[in-house]
Amino acid sequence: MLNICFSSSAYVMIKMIKMESDQDILFLLDDLSVGHIKNQNYESRFDEFFSMYGYRCQDKQKERNLFLQNYQTLVEEIGRNDVIRIWYSNSSSEYFGMLYLCSIIDYTKKVYLTNCSDYVKDCIAVSLLEDYELATCSQHHKVLNQKELKEYKETWEQLVQENSKLRVYENGRIITSEAYYDKDIKELLSKRMSLLDISTEIYLINLRKRMLVSDGYIHVRINQLVLGTLP
Repeated sequence: MLNICFSSSAYVMIKMIKMESDQDILFLLDDLSVGHIKNQNYESRFDEFFSMYGYRCQDKQKERNLFLQNYQTLVEEIGRNDVIRIWYSNSSSEYFGMLYLCSIIDYTKKVYLTNCSDYVKDCIAVSLLEDYELATCSQHHKVLNQKELKEYKETWEQLVQENSKLRVYENGRIITSEAYYDKDIKELLSKRMSLLDISTEIYLINLRKRMLVSDGYIHVRINQLVLGTLP
């Protein structure tokens, strides 16, 4: 069985709980809740990713190599394994990562979904669970039938065609307005807060709603609003 999650922190946590010795674990580096996804190869997805998270990186070429290798390994291992278990939550990055994986998984595979938000009250993300909460989640999974897998594939394809720069999963709804955070950002800008303080406050506003934000997207959006360079 191949286990897949969506952050290095979740990867470490899942490895720490008792797993069968023949089970492999991988995580996806990309954050598919942000950036264009239509007509994208892995190189262009890196460029999307780097445009938002590049301010964190010291060596662009090293980051590019890691990013491309991560996708290549993921696709190869999905091809090799007949059973795939996806660990995720209702956080946007994990939910849309799950949809993407379903879009590339063949119908001949058996797919297990472990949505930790179904089993842990107020779950924000897999990486933010306590060890005992993750252990509880490990006892549960949903086996996708072909109809359900097809529906997830179709949902992802709709998102690809829409090709928004932002995808938010909120209360069971998919929202693709690139202006989703603008009202809060403009209100905070009117208070003459620093850009860093605005980013922090947007994070806290959404955390109170049990949601995580893409700080890379927020960073770019604030600068676009300040400089008047919205597309």
